[in-house]
Amino acid sequence: MKERDLIDRIVSKLPPSPPEILHGIGDDTALLRVRESSDLLVTTDSQREGVHFRWDWMTPEEVGYRLVVVNASDVYSKGGKPFSAFVTLALPSGFSEATVDKLYDGILAGCLEFGAYLSGGDISRTTGGVDLTMTLLGMVPKDQFIPRNGLVHGDRIYSIGRPGFARAGYLALSRGDFSEKLSEPIATFKRPRTFPSFPSWFLKHPFLSASMDSSDGLGQALSSLARSSGVSIVLDSAPDLDYLSPVANVLSVDPRKLALEGGEDYDLVVGVSEDKAKEFESVARDLFHDQSHDQVTYWGRVDSSGVAGAVVTDGTYDIWDWGFDHVGG
Repeated sequence: MKERDLIDRIVSKLPPSPPEILHGIGDDTALLRVRESSDLLVTTDSQREGVHFRWDWMTPEEVGYRLVVVNASDVYSKGGKPFSAFVTLALPSGFSEATVDKLYDGILAGCLEFGAYLSGGDISRTTGGVDLTMTLLGMVPKDQFIPRNGLVHGDRIYSIGRPGFARAGYLALSRGDFSEKLSEPIATFKRPRTFPSFPSWFLKHPFLSASMDSSDGLGQALSSLARSSGVSIVLDSAPDLDYLSPVANVLSVDPRKLALEGGEDYDLVVGVSEDKAKEFESVARDLFHDQSHDQVTYWGRVDSSGVAGAVVTDGTYDIWDWGFDHVGG
């Protein structure tokens, strides 16, 4: 397969370009136009064979779709919407043309679902496994960006989604356990969900002081929010994990540990001002539970008098290192 032939095949799959994409694939660079009323968001993330996926666990379409989700999740968590994507693909020699087609079918399906137009990228050779990287651009209305570092004393911390579900799916696949109760966690690991409705919801309900996704695990997200804001987070002693307990029982693991240590969930982790917490719970549960059967779970409160960056229970339980670390393992 020649590189030019592959590019032509990718272009043949593309829908008509939106008005923001003035020049896309086929030129040396893409030319984009950002609305004057918006700020530009830029994020990048990867899917690497042997690190993020295995071919005996996932189809090429699932791998391609997942690449889009992991990037779109970052854009949504900041209150923005995707509009343009760039994909770098590194392939070993002799890699199947049919598999490449299916990878791009998954990528384009994700781009279509989340409103991003594939505007360019790069194709190269690798001596290792397949390596896909996406750079995703999004737009967020001016002054509506939701940072990590906005937590203040008294804020309440919530997750939107089902932390631990993807980790449960990973454990099930690792053990070869395909019990009926584990089918949904396995599906969540292979084809994670994200929250396209979140930015529009936030504009109507600007309750949030901070937000990020939980791609490296809920524990890592909590620690990152605390460190960025210079506060500590005191965890609730008994979060509502009814959604996770049946799965955890099948796997013989503690549900709280499963939720905190998990990764690849792409749930939202948000801070809400104390005086808006009850209202947030009401409107968020109505929207997100009805749309995706996901959970809105209360995890704890922000304490500005504690150790900055600490995430603790009863003043003693530090989870700085929980979750997945791409450098430290």
